[in-house]
Amino acid sequence: LNNLLACLIASDILQLIGIRSFRVAGALLCGLLIYDVFWVFASPSVVGANVMMTVATSDMITGPSRLLFPKIPGGTGEAADFPFSLLGLGDIAVPGLLACLALRFDASRAVDMEARAAAAFS
Repeated sequence: LNNLLACLIASDILQLIGIRSFRVAGALLCGLLIYDVFWVFASPSVVGANVMMTVATSDMITGPSRLLFPKIPGGTGEAADFPFSLLGLGDIAVPGLLACLALRFDASRAVDMEARAAAAFS
């Protein structure tokens, strides 16, 4: 149920927020990359612990803020004792904004008006 709610929230984000240019989408993706790299890899040297893994694997946040998947056996790393593989909603919604922008761009370049309407509303 939690994964279903998380997917619905991600789809609502994609419907409500619209990016108007590829430059903004590229800057947003670069910013997300720097943010993720810092909090996953550099936070242990700055804060003393991997902040991203601590927050993502804690039981304090029980709402639909992440997607949980069955873990593949034999995993290693910091989250080896966590029973699930996980993916945050930001890692779905932000690249999804770029995909929505590309879909709208393709729809605006379609020659056939029915194809344009079908691409825009699918």
